[in-house]
Amino acid sequence: KTTFRSRLEQCNSLEVVGVCQDVLGTREKCLCVFRRAISDREGPEGKALGNASERRIRFVVVDRTNLSKEQRRIWTDEIKRAQGGTVGKSLALFWDMPAKFCAKRAADRKTHEGGLQGRGAYPVVHQSSKGLQRPDVEEDFDSVVTFTCDEHAFAFADHLIAVNKEFKDTGILHIDTKVHRKGRRDAFQILMSQRKKSKKTLPSSSNEHTFGRFRGWDTFVKYTSSVPQEALFSDEECIVISDKFPKAKIHILAIARCGSLQGPLNLRPRHIGLLRHLKDVSYQVLSTLTDATIEQMKQQNMYRMGFHSCPSLSQLHMHVISMDFDSEWLKTKKHWTSFTNPQFFLNVDDVLAQFERGIPALDYNVEEKNALLRNTPLTCPVCQCQSLRTLPEMKHHYRQCFTRGS
Repeated sequence: KTTFRSRLEQCNSLEVVGVCQDVLGTREKCLCVFRRAISDREGPEGKALGNASERRIRFVVVDRTNLSKEQRRIWTDEIKRAQGGTVGKSLALFWDMPAKFCAKRAADRKTHEGGLQGRGAYPVVHQSSKGLQRPDVEEDFDSVVTFTCDEHAFAFADHLIAVNKEFKDTGILHIDTKVHRKGRRDAFQILMSQRKKSKKTLPSSSNEHTFGRFRGWDTFVKYTSSVPQEALFSDEECIVISDKFPKAKIHILAIARCGSLQGPLNLRPRHIGLLRHLKDVSYQVLSTLTDATIEQMKQQNMYRMGFHSCPSLSQLHMHVISMDFDSEWLKTKKHWTSFTNPQFFLNVDDVLAQFERGIPALDYNVEEKNALLRNTPLTCPVCQCQSLRTLPEMKHHYRQCFTRGS
C-alpha cells in the first residue's frame, strides 16, 4: 500500500495526502487527518483553488489494513458526511495475494514505520488474514479494484496519473474503473486472465452490445501506460496488434483506447477523428509488412477495414484483414460470415460516410445482426455462390474465385 502511494507521489501535478496508521499511531488520529483532507478545498499553500490550470487533484490515501466491512464503513461514512457526499470518487484497492506471500514480504522489510518486520510479522499477517472480508461496491464504494501482483497496482497508479492531464485540460476528473461485484472479476483479473468466466448477460436493449464469456481488451488498452511488447503501433488514442488467431494472411486489430467505446453502436459524430486515425495508423502498419504475397495484396487493395456489428470482444476494435481468407484459424461458418457478409461487417468508410451525413449514431438491431451469423448460408463474396454446404468446400471454391479476380 505504501509503495502504491509513493508511486502516486512521484507525479508533481498530484497532491497526495497519506493517512497511515503506522505513522499516526491510532485510528482516531487517522480519522482526524482524513476528515480535514477530504473537507479542505484549499491548495497546499492555503490559497483557494482557482481555475483548472491552477488546481491539483488531491488523492487521500488511507494506508490501513481495514480487514472487515465494519472497519471500512468508518471511512465511507465520513465521505458521505463531508460536503453532502460530493467530495469525489471513493475507491477500495484490494491486494488479493496469498497470506504466505504477504507474510514473507512483511518479514523482509527493514524499516517499517510500525515495526511489523522480521519473524514477528508471520503470525500477525496470518492471524489478520483469517478475519479478512473482501470489499464490495455495496459498501458504498464507487469502485473496487483488485490487484493480484505489483504490476497490476503499478499499472493502475500510472492510469490515475495519466487521467490527470485530462483534468488539467477540462477541470473534470474522471476515473474509469471496472466495478468488482459478487461473482464477477474486476479490471485487473480480466486484464491478466486468458479465460474469462463471467456469466453471459442479456442486453437491456436490442441496440446495445453485450459480451458473454470473453470480455476483451477494454482494461488492456486503458490501464497499460507503456507500449505493450506485442504492439505494432501505440499512441494515446489506440493500439495496433496482430490478431492472435488471424483469419487471413493479413489480420491486424486497431483497438481504440477510449473507455466509453465498447463497439460500433457506441460511436458518435465526435469520433470521426478517431475513426480516421484508426485508418491512418492501420495504413502505416500495413506499409511495414514486406512479405511478397502481402505486398501484392496491398498494391491491389485486397484487404478491408471495418468492424463486426456484434463484436464478441469488448472495446472498439477495427479489423484490417486481407481478402484471401487463407488461414487455419478460419474454422467455422460464423467466422466466414462475420468477415464476408457486408451487412454484418461494417466497412469503416461506410461508417464514416454515415456520420459525415449527420446521423447521430449507428442504428441497427443486435439480435437481427446475430441472426445473420446463424442463418445466412455459406456465400462466396465474389460470385455469391451458396450451393456449397461445408466450409472446406467454400474455401476451396473461393480460392479459385479469388485467384481469378487477382
